Amino acid sequence: MKLDLTTSVTIRPTTYWASLDGQTVLFSSDDRRLHALNRTAASVWSAMDNDQIVAEMVERIAPEYGAHRQDIEADVLAVLERFVESELCSVGAYPKSSRPGPTRRGCAGSASQLGRRGAQRLGPYRALGVPVVVETDDALLSAALDRVLDPLRSADVDFLDDDDVARLQLVVVTAVDGNWRISRNGRSIVTVSTRERALRTVVAECNSAPLRHIDDAVVFHAAGADLGRGVVLVPGVSNAGKSTLVTQLLQRGHAYVSDEAIAVDLDSLHARPYAKSICLEAGSHLLFPELAPRGVLGGADSTTWDVDPRMIGPGRISSGGSICALVFARFEAGATAALQPIEPFEVLQMLIANAFDFAHVGQAGFDALVRMADALPAYVLVHGGGTSHLDQLETLFGGRRAISL
Repeated sequence: MKLDLTTSVTIRPTTYWASLDGQTVLFSSDDRRLHALNRTAASVWSAMDNDQIVAEMVERIAPEYGAHRQDIEADVLAVLERFVESELCSVGAYPKSSRPGPTRRGCAGSASQLGRRGAQRLGPYRALGVPVVVETDDALLSAALDRVLDPLRSADVDFLDDDDVARLQLVVVTAVDGNWRISRNGRSIVTVSTRERALRTVVAECNSAPLRHIDDAVVFHAAGADLGRGVVLVPGVSNAGKSTLVTQLLQRGHAYVSDEAIAVDLDSLHARPYAKSICLEAGSHLLFPELAPRGVLGGADSTTWDVDPRMIGPGRISSGGSICALVFARFEAGATAALQPIEPFEVLQMLIANAFDFAHVGQAGFDALVRMADALPAYVLVHGGGTSHLDQLETLFGGRRAISL
C-alpha cells in the first residue's frame, strides 16, 4: 500500500513489542510472527502513536539522525509501508481501548448442569488451576478416566465460589449407539467410535479447555522437573521426547512438574505444577516395561500409556517455583549428548513456537516471554538416547552437594 505524508497510521491492537538484548522486537498475535527491527525501523516504530500522521513522525525522527525532514521522508514511508504490509500497523486509527487485555470467560451455567441422571461424576479436578468435572454414563470409560485423571483430583474446588463456578469446565461423555458423544459446557465437541478415543479426547480437553481462563500466566507446551536448583523447563512439540525425558528424570528421584503443559506466572516467571498422568507413546514403551498399565483400557499392548507420576521413582511432585533453565531437547540417532547455549532472540523464537495462544493476556504475555528469553539460561540438548544427557542435566541443575573439609 502506498502511503504519503498525510496518511495516519496506528499500531494494531494485536501487535506487541519489547526490547530484547538491545533490539526492538515485534510480535503479531494474528499470524504469530516475530520481527526484529534495525535501527531505522526501530526509530520509526518508537515515533508511532495512535492515529499518528506520517509527517509528524518524520518531524519527531529527524533530530535523532541530525537530518532534514526531506532527507528521511522516503525512508520513513518505506518502513511504514512494510509495517502495514506485515499487518503490524494499520492506516487510520484504532480506539485505544481496543487493545485486548486479561479477561475471564464465564461459564457459570455449567455448575447448574452437574448431576445428570444415570451419569457417573468424576472429580472435581484442577487442570492448570481451572476446575474440571467429567460425567459419563459408560461404566468402563468412567473407570479408565478415574484412573488417568486421579493425579489432578482436588479437594479445594468450591462450587459456591464465584471464581471457581465462572471457570468450571464440565466435560460430558454420552454413549450413543456404539459411539461416544463428547461435549464441554453444553457445547458438542466431537463424536468418536471407540472408548480409547473418548478417553484421549477427554484428556486433551483437560489440557486445552483451561487455557483461555488463565489470565495471569503464559502456558507452554512443555515438560518439567525440579532437579534441585529449580525447575528445568523442557518446551517442545508433541513426540519431541518430553515425556520420555521427564520420566527418566523421575526414575532418578527428581520431582515432577508436568509432561505436557506448564503455566509460567506473568509477574514472577515461576512455573506452576500440572501433575497430570504422564503420556508415554508407543515409541518409548521399550524403555519403561515396568510401567505397562493394567486394567480397563490399559493393557500392555495399548498404543498410549497413561502413567501416574506418583508411581515413578520416589513419586515426588514438585510445588513449582523458579525456573533455572530452558532446555529444548532434540533426538539425533547416534549423536553424542551435548548442551549447546543459544542466544536470546533464538530463545524467544522457540518460546513463541511452544507457547499456547496468549492473545487474551495481551502485551503482558509477550513481555513475560521476552523476560524469559533475556534472563534464563537456555540450551539445545542434542542426544542420541542412552543416559549421558541425563548425567549432563544433573551435573548442571542437580541439587548442590555439601563439601566436607
